[in-house]
Amino acid sequence: MGRKETIRIACIVPPDGRVAFIEADQDGIRNAWQKWRDSLNDEQIDAHEAAKTQGGVVLIDMLKTDYDGIFADNRHWISQ
Repeated sequence: MGRKETIRIACIVPPDGRVAFIEADQDGIRNAWQKWRDSLNDEQIDAHEAAKTQGGVVLIDMLKTDYDGIFADNRHWISQ
């Protein structure tokens, strides 16, 4: 049986609870956080800063075939 190709993805969860799955490279993660921040108005940004809310990033190794089948068309924010 041959070795299956894996891929590392990042699951990004900002303070508002939306979720994004992207390939786990530094630029992609940075861009996803920036897109999230750009989607907020000044009042929302102030509220998150005042509450000191934080999000997180989880790195996941999975089979590339699973990523292509599940997330390939879903590389955008998924609302809760």
